[in-house]
Amino acid sequence: MASLSGVQHKMCRIASASVVLSMVLVHGQATAKEPEKAVADPAMPSAIRRHSEAFRTGWLSLTKTIVQNAKRDRPLPEPYLARGQLLSVAGDHENALDDYLSAIRAARGAGATVAEQARYLGVLHQAMERRAKAPEPLYTADALQQFRAGRALYDQKKFPQALVRFSSAVKGDPKTAIYLYYRGLTLKRMKKDAEASRDIRRAISLDVGRIFGDGLFVDRDELRTYRAREFERLQGPIRMWLESHYDGLPLSGRENTRK
Repeated sequence: MASLSGVQHKMCRIASASVVLSMVLVHGQATAKEPEKAVADPAMPSAIRRHSEAFRTGWLSLTKTIVQNAKRDRPLPEPYLARGQLLSVAGDHENALDDYLSAIRAARGAGATVAEQARYLGVLHQAMERRAKAPEPLYTADALQQFRAGRALYDQKKFPQALVRFSSAVKGDPKTAIYLYYRGLTLKRMKKDAEASRDIRRAISLDVGRIFGDGLFVDRDELRTYRAREFERLQGPIRMWLESHYDGLPLSGRENTRK
């Protein structure tokens, strides 16, 4: 059996090689025509689907690596960083942020030093800057109307109908965190746990950018407080599930400094 360090290096090489190969192929063939046969995967983000075959192949390879990585007692951060980089180049800054936050959680779980955590937070900071410079979504007023309709349906426990409305709101304005929170809660009610957690993590990443700006100093307790009033009526297991997504976020800068 390979040693722990050997496995770690192998995982890192797989992740790094996949994303570097994809990016080299894409930039080297920027004018190439779209391949006739696309890689089919329902979980593949639309930004990746619209890109070249190299991007799709790279995303699939990295996603498989992440699935294997998640089976480890202490998942490594590098595969998440690599896929986040690929998503960022493709222009999917929201999903890239999700992967960067997963990398930070993995780094903390693996016992990363303060210096290593600072490096990952620096990557998160750069990702937030790229997202801030991205064009604003269209039809935000329509998105708000869809969200309000979804809230009414959610309160009536009409979750499939509410999901349609919340998805329309997210499509119209993907940078408004509350739309993602409620779509995530709706998906959880419908027992679609993986999709639900993904939306909640994306919503938290948006809150990180709104509250802490550059993302270098993050305090998970402040994040909880920020949304406490919005979800005060949410109690029981689903509230505990929602709160669990804040666990593993970086401590505040002051706490890290004392370590």
